[in-house]
Amino acid sequence: RALPVVRAARASLLALAVVVALAAPIVQSSSSELFLLSRIPVFALIGLSVVILTGWAGQLSLGQMAFVGLGAMGTAALDSRGVPFGAAAGYMCFVGIILALGVGAPALRLRGLYLTVTTLALAVAASSYLLRLEVFRSSSLDTSVISPGQLGPFDFDSYRVGYYLCLAVLVAVVLLAHRLRTGGVGRTILAVEGNARSAAAMTTSPAAVKLQSFAISGAVATIAGSLYAAITRSFQADVFGPAESLQVLAMTVVGGIGSIGGAILGAVYLLGVPQIFGDTNTARLATSGIGLLLILRFEPGGLIALVDKGRDRLLTMIGVELAPDDDPAPADGSEPAVARTSLSGPARPVGRRRVLRADAAPVTAALELGGVSVVLGGRAIVRDVDLNVAPGEIVGLIGSNGAGKTTLMNAISGFVPATGGIRLAGDDIRDLPPHLRARRGLGRSFQTALLYPRLTTRECVLVALESQHRTELVPSLLALPPAVRTEARARAAADEVLEMMGLQRYAESKVATLSTGTRRIVELACLVAVRPAVILLDEPMAGIAQRESEAFGPLMLDLRRHLDAALLIIEHDIPLVSSISDRLYCLETGVVIAEGSPDEVRGDPRVVASYLGTDDRAILRSGDHAPAAALVTGARR
Repeated sequence: RALPVVRAARASLLALAVVVALAAPIVQSSSSELFLLSRIPVFALIGLSVVILTGWAGQLSLGQMAFVGLGAMGTAALDSRGVPFGAAAGYMCFVGIILALGVGAPALRLRGLYLTVTTLALAVAASSYLLRLEVFRSSSLDTSVISPGQLGPFDFDSYRVGYYLCLAVLVAVVLLAHRLRTGGVGRTILAVEGNARSAAAMTTSPAAVKLQSFAISGAVATIAGSLYAAITRSFQADVFGPAESLQVLAMTVVGGIGSIGGAILGAVYLLGVPQIFGDTNTARLATSGIGLLLILRFEPGGLIALVDKGRDRLLTMIGVELAPDDDPAPADGSEPAVARTSLSGPARPVGRRRVLRADAAPVTAALELGGVSVVLGGRAIVRDVDLNVAPGEIVGLIGSNGAGKTTLMNAISGFVPATGGIRLAGDDIRDLPPHLRARRGLGRSFQTALLYPRLTTRECVLVALESQHRTELVPSLLALPPAVRTEARARAAADEVLEMMGLQRYAESKVATLSTGTRRIVELACLVAVRPAVILLDEPMAGIAQRESEAFGPLMLDLRRHLDAALLIIEHDIPLVSSISDRLYCLETGVVIAEGSPDEVRGDPRVVASYLGTDDRAILRSGDHAPAAALVTGARR
């Protein structure tokens, strides 16, 4: 996107699209043609609502037409009672947001098929009952009727004026959606969709983000319904049923459900092709289920993906060198990503962290567990664990696979229910959800290091920097000066963190394309941005090459010094974790069997037995007279 030729081509394509859209009513001039033409921007708006909710937030909805029906029939009902069109549309937009929040509330507990069935039930209830209530009647018949009204100088008595109004609203909503996607709100929506646990560990509330997505989507769909009423003028509740919701979803999927342009292309294709080529067999076949299946068979990403591929092929033909999609190799072809990372610079307050009151008692433990137990599926995974980490201390948590180490870390983070005491800087956090524990100063990395596959490296760090200042929806959408300044400061702070961690070359790379070692560094960069007081690291060396794992030890020490933080590390590499830890804990079947200095824990017979078992043959294979520490290291090998 930074290439001048690409920027010029994008501007030219947008300008061409605007010219075609403005000139369309000149070619299609009859009332029936203008009416069909006006449906394209209206359905593009409905597609945008699906993109926001399903494509970005990952909440599959089969009830979008219920919101459209609410906007259409509510606007018609208010119009029949003398309310001007603009005010009626505004009122119904507010009602649509309230309904969306009511529908979205179950989404906090329901997932997948259950949520889909819930939204389908909304579509059925809306078309068969809700929209038929007396409050939505605008005439004595079952048909809703709206008179050609006015919105300022625009008189809907002319279908051409109605088309231009729908087009203007579409352009405005597209611009707002673009600002939403490129701002903090859009980044957090995609972060929660990609990895809700990681987002919560970065202080983002997944529940609040999902509700916000439902509200925005409901508002856009309700506005589309008001415009539908303005151009249709006479309609019934049946046109907002489940079948129509499925058609809208299919339209958006064919266009490209993750893209703003995909929503527009889907509407243009399904409604524009019959308009251009007439009611022919070819047009019917192209827009039928068979035609849609053929498109998705050859390009699952939809029409927008075909456009992107065509763009790339054209640029390649004219000699433009495109950036690779995968993790770029080091300049010398051998230096690992971890080895290029340095935290030698001075610590800077790039994120907020919890500050104790001046009159508070001195904190003797940054993290303290007392009798923590976790029972899952009737089975005790963790039992009565006592553990503490002093401020600035590095504590290693070792144990064989299945010992309950990750479950204990999940209990500390709030991702699994636990009993017992969990205190952070002296405060009990056991009843707090994960994102509030993160806001108290608890940082967390995960064994898989997936982060947010659809975001770039810079965007991942920007999501973490939301801990410093939350992006507010309305100021961000309207590009108000305070919001613009906040975004600029956040991007500058993100670039500072990327430079500090040696990630500048990966700033625009999607996280899904990075190697495991580089993703580990991106995850640590996010922790630097959040600036927690206590960091939980779950096997930070898992899945990376030996040379990179050797570079991780000094990096952990740099991380502690730079953030002045305490670290609790789960790691199977016993020599490495022993070399950087002040103390070790060893778990076996959810119980602490040893605690002390690295030498003491490695030499504990119970730890040796935990790793090697009690079979004499296994012990003898590690050396008849080998010390306990060597036995444990031998088990690792």
